[in-house]
Amino acid sequence: GGAPPAAGPSPSPSPTPVPIPPAPAWSFSFGVGWRSVESCNCDPTPRLISSSVEGTVQDGFTFSQVVEGAIYDADADPTWPFHLELAGSVDPSGGRLEHRFVLWSLAGPYSYAGEASLDSVAVGEDGVLAYTFVGSYALEEGQEPVAGIPQRGTLTVTLSVWPDGTLFSGTFGLTEAAG
Repeated sequence: GGAPPAAGPSPSPSPTPVPIPPAPAWSFSFGVGWRSVESCNCDPTPRLISSSVEGTVQDGFTFSQVVEGAIYDADADPTWPFHLELAGSVDPSGGRLEHRFVLWSLAGPYSYAGEASLDSVAVGEDGVLAYTFVGSYALEEGQEPVAGIPQRGTLTVTLSVWPDGTLFSGTFGLTEAAG
């Protein structure tokens, strides 16, 4: 009955934080709250053309992203190709973003712009911060809209930030104003 080998000194808890797992693959969805007669024979897969985040979620950060893909209608059909540019900032006192996008209808390209303010921040169990911005979009002047395309209304944007600061998920939703 020999004694078990002596264990070495138990490791003291290390002060280094647990490494954050890498952020999930980037995803983005751009949808409108109505049905459209159009559909695009385009590749609807969203593509992240560029992305920049500077600063920290604790003290404040600025962000910008350029995204291309297809806008989905209320039936979840890819309807129009789009090119979207958004940029903004978030700090402890609030946040805002500006956006511009172009959609390609059968009748040609239409360009839009608008802005939104930070409406709420939700913290997920995994430490993800979901920032929801609410604002507006409008067709830029001097364009004759065809039936079915967006004209003006309410914009809801949600941007999700991984604990390491990666902006890894976005949703961009349009709700047309009545009348």
